Amino acid sequence: MLKRLLRSLGSNCLPHDNPKTVCPPGKIPTGPLPPILVSSLMRSGTHLVIDLLLNNLRSYRNEPLYVDFDRCVDGMGDPTELLNAGSCIIKTHVQQCSFDEPARQRLKQLAAPGLVIIPNRPPHDIQCSLHQLNQLQSEEQLLRDHQQHLEFWADFSPIVIDFNSLLDPAQATLFLQQVRQRLAIPEPAIPQATVTAARSDYGIFWDKFRTRIAGPKARVINTTIGYKVTQKSKSAVSRAECGIQAR
Repeated sequence: MLKRLLRSLGSNCLPHDNPKTVCPPGKIPTGPLPPILVSSLMRSGTHLVIDLLLNNLRSYRNEPLYVDFDRCVDGMGDPTELLNAGSCIIKTHVQQCSFDEPARQRLKQLAAPGLVIIPNRPPHDIQCSLHQLNQLQSEEQLLRDHQQHLEFWADFSPIVIDFNSLLDPAQATLFLQQVRQRLAIPEPAIPQATVTAARSDYGIFWDKFRTRIAGPKARVINTTIGYKVTQKSKSAVSRAECGIQAR
């Protein structure tokens, strides 16, 4: 009961899409570093990647915390201003959006000086997660979307990161080292422990609460939209458990 109340209050009183956390409605960050594009299928670990970067690459922690390319293209912002973006993280679900060709080319223009990161999650796990949101997609369609996604970014040498690695400090550290190398960002002079997502429901809620209130000044960033992050790998979850009939 308390958890449901907290989630309801968080969603209604502290929405995730406020000017401190995301553009739009916030303004596009224009710092000196190249943008990082987190390009993904929905429910594949998009915000886990964003948060891992924001919590461990301080130079990318700006206000707002990230840019939602898809919302800009859908008329909630000026997509031409995106070409001035810098020192920021840009999120897109390009393969699952019906963008026209100019929008797709603009996305590639953004990626040209920066880095593309693609989280990878088993189709069945994505399907289970989408089903919880009353969205039905077949594993076959998700596989096609993922393949077309890789083809779209083939010329940009994207970093592909496994979903389970995003919650494993050792694997996450290796991933961050790769990101720094690709962006020519030096390793910290004093080694620091990699910050990953909180492990408890209340820890997740608290990080979200502070992120939505303080934006980049929050101690630990959590930009995820819902109020729950499932730590258990769903590769072991049966179709019956996620409510999907075998086909």
